[in-house]
Amino acid sequence: MPFNDDYIELNNIIAAAHLGITFEEQSKLQDILLNIKLYKDLKLPSASDKVEDTINYSDVINFIYKELTITKFNLIESLAEHLVSKLLNIFSPNAIEIDISKINPPINHYPESTISIHIYRDDKKG
Repeated sequence: MPFNDDYIELNNIIAAAHLGITFEEQSKLQDILLNIKLYKDLKLPSASDKVEDTINYSDVINFIYKELTITKFNLIESLAEHLVSKLLNIFSPNAIEIDISKINPPINHYPESTISIHIYRDDKKG
């Protein structure tokens, strides 16, 4: 299904997640930074001025926070794919882009670094 270039963008969402390979990483919540684009035709909500005609970004953020409290992942890639899949199913955007950064990963000599991944998926199956 083709779609236009409209999207809702959620930037600099800081959340805590159980994420990492080592026991030390998994044993405590780590801060991650999320940037999300939810592609959706915004013509209808622009005209109607009704939240039910769009994707409620507050609901998206609340869902992410809740989901991160009940899931654990070894890889940031797995976490991203999990969130993208859930967001596509629940909120029905035409497509989604997500950037997730692991803040202060356990990398010796680079304590202020971040590790980031970017995933794009559309609603087409397969």
